[in-house]
Amino acid sequence: MNHPVSWSEFLRAVELSELKIAAIYGYIAQMDPGEGVEPLPGEWDLDIQQGHRADGHELMVRVIANASGPGGRLTVDGMGTFESTLPLDTVPTEVLDRFVEQTGVPAVIPTVRASFNDMNLRMELGAPRLGLLKLRVDPISNKSD
Repeated sequence: MNHPVSWSEFLRAVELSELKIAAIYGYIAQMDPGEGVEPLPGEWDLDIQQGHRADGHELMVRVIANASGPGGRLTVDGMGTFESTLPLDTVPTEVLDRFVEQTGVPAVIPTVRASFNDMNLRMELGAPRLGLLKLRVDPISNKSD
C-alpha cells in the first residue's frame, strides 16, 4: 500500500547535487562623462524571479535577478539541481512547492546575490546591491512535470 510522501520523508530523500550560475548578461549604458551625476538607487528597476521543474528524480530550481537603470543592465541566472531517491511524481505538489520555497530558492539565492553584486561592482553600473531583504522572490513558474 502506497502512502503519500511526507515533508520529512522527502527531506531525507533529497540532496543538492549542483549549484551554478547558468548565465550572466550585462551592458554599460553610454552616459555623457561630463554630466557628473550619479544615478539614484530609486532610478533602478529590480526584478527577482524564480521557477522550478521536476523531472524523474531531478528537481531544478532557478532564481533570476534583473536590474536596469541609468548605468546599464545586469541579469544573473542561477540554478540549483536537487537529486531525490524518490521519483518526484510520487511526491505531493504541496511538498515540492514547500521544498522549493523553503529550501531550493534559499539555496540558490546566495550564489545569485554574490555574482550580481560582483558583476555590478566590476562593471561600475551603480545598481543597488542585492541585500537579504531585496530578494523577495515572486514565482514565475511552479510547474512540476
